[in-house]
Amino acid sequence: MEALAEKEISIVSTDGKTTQMKKPDEAMVKFCQYMFAYVSGNYDESYNYMLETQELAPDYLWLYAYELGIVEAQTGDVSKAKELAKSMIDLNVEDADGYSLYASVERLCGNFEKSARWASKGLDYNPENAELMRLKAMALCCSGDYEQAKTVVDEALAKQEYALLYFTAIVVENELGNNEAVDEFKEALKAEN
Repeated sequence: MEALAEKEISIVSTDGKTTQMKKPDEAMVKFCQYMFAYVSGNYDESYNYMLETQELAPDYLWLYAYELGIVEAQTGDVSKAKELAKSMIDLNVEDADGYSLYASVERLCGNFEKSARWASKGLDYNPENAELMRLKAMALCCSGDYEQAKTVVDEALAKQEYALLYFTAIVVENELGNNEAVDEFKEALKAEN
């Protein structure tokens, strides 16, 4: 991938009438390297590529900030993670990623009520966002409000179905003792693979 940064690529116009030769955006190449390193299990290397992406294109918050914020929170630099979340919201108050990051960081810090409030704030702008609902349900579950967590998870599942949401639903249903629902979600997970 490093070699891509030095090559010129042809970019064809949307109407197909013109072609322009251009070098790829170096920050985008670094982000691709981050993704490859991450999926390959090279986490230290992937973190360094995220930092390089940030250094090369600090304004590309939409590209790197969420992932970098999660890593910063997981490794204990909560203030950096919150700065990234704030920056994303300042850039676009309607984008869900900043709220998702705040909700995740607060949950990781054990601040479950704050986590649910951040997810709710994001839902004020994105009422159909299943991921924000999932994060809210996780915070509610962590604070022991399993009934409300189930309500939120069910609403999220009505909007979208994906593996992380199934995992969250399994936890919530398990805490409520709904073994049949747990088995159904496990089957849905198997069907996705």
